[in-house]
Amino acid sequence: MILLLLPYQKIFLPQLATLVDKPPIGKKWIHEIKFDGYRIIAIKNKGKTRLMSRNDKDWTSKFKSIANAIDNLVIQNIILDGEIVVLDQNGKSDFQSLQNSIKSLSVSPFYYYIFDLLYYDKYNLTYISLLKRKKLFKKNINFL
Repeated sequence: MILLLLPYQKIFLPQLATLVDKPPIGKKWIHEIKFDGYRIIAIKNKGKTRLMSRNDKDWTSKFKSIANAIDNLVIQNIILDGEIVVLDQNGKSDFQSLQNSIKSLSVSPFYYYIFDLLYYDKYNLTYISLLKRKKLFKKNINFL
C-alpha cells in the first residue's frame, strides 16, 4: 500500500450518495446504512477539532461532545467523514430529535457515525481504496 505524504488540507468534500433506480451489484460495491442526520467532516489539526458541514459551515459549537471525543484521540491530525445523529427508542436515527437536541429542547445524546478516514497523521488517504481506509480506521482509531 502506498500512502502519499501531503500537506494538511483544510477542505475535504464528502462523497455524496447518488440516486439510482436499483442498487448496484458486484464485488466492487459496498452498501452502508443511510442515516437521517447531519453530514459532518471532523477536522482535527494540531490537536484541535472543528466539525464542518458539507457546505463548509462550522458546527463545532453545536456538537461539543463529538468534538471533545475526537480531541481526546491520541492522534493530532485526522480528518473523518461521518453523520451526526440522535437515536430514537428503537435505535434509529431521528432527524426531528436531532434538531430538538440542537435547540436544547431535549437532552438526547449525539452519535457520530464515521464512514471514512480521509487523512491520518500526515497522510492523505483519499488515494487508496475506501475498503483499505476502513481497515486503517478500525486498526488505528479507538474511541473509549
